[in-house]
Amino acid sequence: MGVVLPFETRATKRTITRQGATRELDPINGEVALMAAVHGGRDRRGILAAARPLLELCRDRYGFTVMRPGLPLAPEVLARALLTLVRGLRPLDEELVGRRPFWPHGVYFSDQRPLTWFEDGYGSMSGLAVPIGIDAAELTGFIEQWLQTLRG
Repeated sequence: MGVVLPFETRATKRTITRQGATRELDPINGEVALMAAVHGGRDRRGILAAARPLLELCRDRYGFTVMRPGLPLAPEVLARALLTLVRGLRPLDEELVGRRPFWPHGVYFSDQRPLTWFEDGYGSMSGLAVPIGIDAAELTGFIEQWLQTLRG
């Protein structure tokens, strides 16, 4: 018959970087996969598994690593918090313009307000306390204000 070449999955697209060809998650498809996990009745572990590509995106593209302490226990609340984080960080694409972030930060979800930076044990203000139920626009505004203070 012939050789069958499989197509790439829709959740990835090819990009070229200085190191060569890599696979990069399409955030929209990642969000769809996470929402499908919620609608499919997955438990907390299943939600985290579905969110893994989005968590890697937050870490690798934006420099924000989601930490286990404070993660919501309810699967729906967990998924909503993770989606809010991804949507709140997405405007950083314009700021980074293809560059990797120079800052590493830990994201800790909590029930307490306000959205704030804190010292998380590494000697700098590298922890971000994100209240559960925050709006993505509020997170984006907070991050943009932080970037303006960095620029001086």
